[in-house]
Amino acid sequence: MKRILITLFFIGLAGGFSAVYSEDGEELGKVGEVNKASGEITVNVPNSGQKIKMGDILYVRIDGAVVKMRAVFPMMTIARCKIEQSDKQNIILIKKGLTVWRYKKGVENIDPESESTVLENTNDSIIGTEWTIKYSNTDGYLSYLLIFKPDGRLENRHPNESTPDNDFWEQDGNSITMKINDSFVIYKGTINGSTMKGSATNTRNHTWEWEAVKVK
Repeated sequence: MKRILITLFFIGLAGGFSAVYSEDGEELGKVGEVNKASGEITVNVPNSGQKIKMGDILYVRIDGAVVKMRAVFPMMTIARCKIEQSDKQNIILIKKGLTVWRYKKGVENIDPESESTVLENTNDSIIGTEWTIKYSNTDGYLSYLLIFKPDGRLENRHPNESTPDNDFWEQDGNSITMKINDSFVIYKGTINGSTMKGSATNTRNHTWEWEAVKVK
């Protein structure tokens, strides 16, 4: 089905644009909070309990592509949703403020029952890339590999890593944030092509500078 582009508007937090098409479903509200680790999305909707029922499928558009979620707990003014399993790779691209629509057949180019299309990396997304980070702090000089998983998880090859399931990352344009060991250390920096650098702070108020180079 040919989609007719009606308007374009820029969403700064999404790092791109969201297109409104003539076949889009009922507009319900806006994305509130996004938990990339659990895949949970809070949608801000006036009279949510009347508009959204448990099990309803909703979606957002990111650069024209459809990313679906399912309502699991609608309340008065918000609805808690869970990203559909077939779209879980795209959770990292969902940002606060995106418009949320009610899903209906024909809003995407593929059959609604088939597996959703994985979005192409936009704005030089680092999803799936590997980087070597290096820095000096109270532990001395360190250099090791970081792998940026598509679900917001970070594979951290630190030589002393013993809790691999509590490292996460977020990207907003060319800004990068990495939270290590349940935010015991937070790395913030700027991506510039195949390099990134910034500063890190731990809960003991120790700070240091770091840099990383893309290797894959």
